[in-house]
Amino acid sequence: MVTKYGMEDAIGQRSYMPKPGSFLPAAQNQVFNASEATAREIDLAVRGLLETGTATARGILEKHRADLEAGVAPLLSKETITADEFAPLRALAAAA
Repeated sequence: MVTKYGMEDAIGQRSYMPKPGSFLPAAQNQVFNASEATAREIDLAVRGLLETGTATARGILEKHRADLEAGVAPLLSKETITADEFAPLRALAAAA
């Protein structure tokens, strides 16, 4: 996202990925068309996106912890539940 589409304000709307056409496309993804300082900014931008995504996911899971716990008991006892068996859990979660 950062190097191919420029989806980071600090980096700007510029693509730092090499142009396609190499015989080994996997190898070309390892080389940025950027200075060391820009490569560091790219690394920091990627790290920031990962940390934000992790924090968001953790927040969602913590917010819905009761729903997760409600789903654990049937799965531990039966290992598999159907959609019909899961519907009451959604109603229970909505009531909570």
